[in-house]
Amino acid sequence: MRILITSFCLLLSFSASAESCLYGISLCAKNEACIKTDSNTAQCISHSDRLPTVSFPMKARAGIYCDQGNLSPENNSHSFNNTAYALDLVSNRSADSGVAIAASEGTVITYSKCKTKNDRCGNGFGNYIQILRDDGYLIFYAHLDEVFVQTGDKVRVRQEIGIEGTSGLVGENHRHLHFSVHFNWKDLGLETLKNNIGWLPNSAPFKISNIDSRDFKCTRITGQVNWFKFY
Repeated sequence: MRILITSFCLLLSFSASAESCLYGISLCAKNEACIKTDSNTAQCISHSDRLPTVSFPMKARAGIYCDQGNLSPENNSHSFNNTAYALDLVSNRSADSGVAIAASEGTVITYSKCKTKNDRCGNGFGNYIQILRDDGYLIFYAHLDEVFVQTGDKVRVRQEIGIEGTSGLVGENHRHLHFSVHFNWKDLGLETLKNNIGWLPNSAPFKISNIDSRDFKCTRITGQVNWFKFY
């Protein structure tokens, strides 16, 4: 999915000493990642080594279809600042197939007006849920077919909140859940997030059960899926 990059990107914070890099090849320091600033150029952007921990965001066993970040292949779609560390998750079609659950507690913002498939609805994210944590991190779920919560709701960890789907720009026959963590939503503010569809703060690496999200390996090239269950 190639998301729409809006003027919001001007709000993103770059490292004061950001250097040019070749996207897809690690030329950055340990606490940096090579992230595209436009379609032709990339820079080493810094991130914190203090990674937030979240729970696994799907009820049933699910696979990491594609991860992103410093060594993400050139043709992957999550190469920009607000999607750089996103994961594409695909369910194993069990009885609980595709049920998304809250990876953190917090207050939610939702968008659920998309009724079609694989289009730019929701700024390309389709139906989505944002969970706002008190510490400034935002947990993001996109491409949902169903949304079970409403803006303003408080959610608890592992509460069922939606179902993976094909809303937004997902690619042909690519039902999945786009999952990511972002910082700092407080810089944008609650009302800005409510009133600007699909706007997100910087994408951030994170941990699931002490596994660094940057260690997941992309399987999009082979078409195979590595299955994980963290609870």
